[in-house]
Amino acid sequence: MHFRIATRKSKLAQIQANLVGEKLEEIGHSYELVLIVSTGDKSQKTNGDLSKDGGKGAFIKEVQEAVAEGRADIAVHSMKDVPSDFERPEGFVIPAVLERENHRDVVITRKNDTFLMLEKGAKIGTSSIRRASQIRANFPYLDVVHYRGNVDSRIQKMDEGVVDAIILAKAGIDRLGLENRIDEVLESDVMMPAFGQGIIGIECKADATEVIDALKEINHEESFVCLTVERAITNALQGNCHTPMAGYCEYSAGGSLRVVALVSSKDGETVLRSRYKEKGIDPVELGEKVAKDLLSQGAEELIKEASVND
Repeated sequence: MHFRIATRKSKLAQIQANLVGEKLEEIGHSYELVLIVSTGDKSQKTNGDLSKDGGKGAFIKEVQEAVAEGRADIAVHSMKDVPSDFERPEGFVIPAVLERENHRDVVITRKNDTFLMLEKGAKIGTSSIRRASQIRANFPYLDVVHYRGNVDSRIQKMDEGVVDAIILAKAGIDRLGLENRIDEVLESDVMMPAFGQGIIGIECKADATEVIDALKEINHEESFVCLTVERAITNALQGNCHTPMAGYCEYSAGGSLRVVALVSSKDGETVLRSRYKEKGIDPVELGEKVAKDLLSQGAEELIKEASVND
């Protein structure tokens, strides 16, 4: 089968789409890329407010449309950019993911400092509400600056002195071959990653049986299960691009699923955390259990406040 893979035009997006294509080639298929300019990409060029341009969905809407209109067979996404299921259009499924790469965030600084070495008033560039709220919670002496663009342009602007440091996903930096720019890998208790971070997901039409069967052959089951847990949390919280929430799931040495998650206020003054480790539990049930715990602590109020105050 020949796969037409819809993807954004960015360098990182194309690298990720090619990783999927190479996996398909390994099982006897061929592929080509169908390059799309998304609303999110256009907004980045103007340094626009992503939350007002469609949020996370701004990076995938036009890519999905290419599949819906028959111009492509599948779409490839960074799963951290895929909205909750209740915000996604009907008729699409994500039947497969590639093996998760490192889920953590990293710090890149202008002077090759660690995060703790940054002085009071240092400017930290980010457009992520999740990252901004955690910076304010853990490093209140630092200044958060609204900062957008692709990875290369963010690094260039930082080197030119616009900000003192930026925070990016390690998986993306690694895929771009920019590991030498990393000054510090942040542990999750300092900077909890986005749900789905490090996972490349593959989306297609729900009725594309032949496509789904082929994709299931390249699916990485453990990563898929962990993603299912994380997305169940997001869905149960009904979180969106306005919500400062984060977390991840992983397999422990004994085969149990270990989950940590948080919801915070935008100013970082209130941080709610949940942590579970269970074995032999349905992934969706586990995710909903974590969400229920966060909601019992007051997460619903924080989520509402974040949406109202945006």
